Amino acid sequence: MYLPILTDNDKPLFLQLYQAIADDCLSGRLLAGDKLPSRRKLARELRISVNTVDSAYQQLVSEGYIESVPRSGFIVRKLYAGRELPMPSAPKLSTLESPHQGPFLMRLDEELLPSVSLEPIVDFSPSGVDLTSLPSADFKKLMRDVFSLPPEIFFAPSPPTGTSALRQSISRYLSRSRGLNCSPDQIVIGAGTDFILQYLVHLLDLAVSVNGIAMENPLYSKAFQIFSALGKPVDLIAVDRNGPDIEALERSTSNIVYVTPAHQFPLGTVMSAGRRAEILDWAARAPDRYIVEDDYDSEFRYTGRPVPPLSVTGNQRVLYLGTFSKSLSPAMRVSYLVLPPHLAYICHNRMDYFNNTVSMHDQLFLSSLIDSGIYERHINRMRTLYRRKRDHLLKALQPFRDDIEIRGTDAGHHIICKIRRAYSEQQLLERALENGVKVYGISSFYFEQDGVTPPASTVLLGYAALDNEQISRGVSSLAEAWKL
Repeated sequence: MYLPILTDNDKPLFLQLYQAIADDCLSGRLLAGDKLPSRRKLARELRISVNTVDSAYQQLVSEGYIESVPRSGFIVRKLYAGRELPMPSAPKLSTLESPHQGPFLMRLDEELLPSVSLEPIVDFSPSGVDLTSLPSADFKKLMRDVFSLPPEIFFAPSPPTGTSALRQSISRYLSRSRGLNCSPDQIVIGAGTDFILQYLVHLLDLAVSVNGIAMENPLYSKAFQIFSALGKPVDLIAVDRNGPDIEALERSTSNIVYVTPAHQFPLGTVMSAGRRAEILDWAARAPDRYIVEDDYDSEFRYTGRPVPPLSVTGNQRVLYLGTFSKSLSPAMRVSYLVLPPHLAYICHNRMDYFNNTVSMHDQLFLSSLIDSGIYERHINRMRTLYRRKRDHLLKALQPFRDDIEIRGTDAGHHIICKIRRAYSEQQLLERALENGVKVYGISSFYFEQDGVTPPASTVLLGYAALDNEQISRGVSSLAEAWKL
């Protein structure tokens, strides 16, 4: 019988159990097809609670190490254990290449929305956040403290990569919350993800010759537009239940890949452990390959522990992208980039022509917010609040589950609903809006690609910005509109 060894008294038991089994899967002690003991049996043998075993097993399932097979229990999945990733050689420096605009088909959101001039009563926007639950009193006090600082601090020019105070705060926060250890000198602060994406393209152009950027399909369309506008060919990579298609990535000419491993947008899938290893191995096999990891909403996971970032391994080929838009407000236009040390060196020595785009008072406010502990307490409260809103939405949809297939419930701010009715996506949007409800078709996040077809009659329902009464009223109106 398989018995993992738990020896670290400083870690929670379920985390020790998760780590021990994950390590055995990667090392080959556990092989594909091996059956793990039942939760009760393992709990009895290790003299720990069943809940502890269940928490560890569920985390392993979410990260793709094991799977739950009906009537068979928990089985080890086939993993691709890539070779040890080598440290990159000194990157070659290149001049900017002539822009090349790759062909693509852009579908604007407006083209997918019905031409009905009704004002929606309930807007299930997947990008919304709850602004009513911000700790306003704490925010006002911190802002007063910032405005009370001496003028030589408050009005001091920000370094190109951001003020040291905020970069130090983010460095400590990432270590605590994501297990990502980095120096403040590896962090670049920018006014929103849009600016950060433009910045990293210029940085990569100085470090390597960017042949193209591979992106998941479906995808975050703003990133696609930015890369294309900067003259970078974009290769679309289809996404399966484990993550981006590694064979398609291998066939592409791109040497940069942009991924959302912890929570794929908009499908909500988690990149499996095997696919994560394959992506890291892909980057290791050529000196000019890099991974851009967008960890846009990792704070809001409702099942198991947050999935560790690819960057947590200390891999020198991963650029980590984070933002405060989902955790605070889209109006808080502050994002950050964590660079490998050799790219940070280029950044500090060859990109001082970029002025920092975030005001000093916003940077000092965010630094105080993080260092005071208020930010993490706010995240914990919002995680609980969003979980309850999700649960309320699922409960409201429960009477119609025979007509609706629901996915993507474990994290984020939206769920995906496939309607089992003879309606097209466009008809679903129009009927909903005629009844005062705005929903979002999944096809707006897909780009035209051979062999990739958006799921039919499928919409996104975002719940973060709505209260329970609005959620209930919206679902009731949708049931009437779609005759559920």
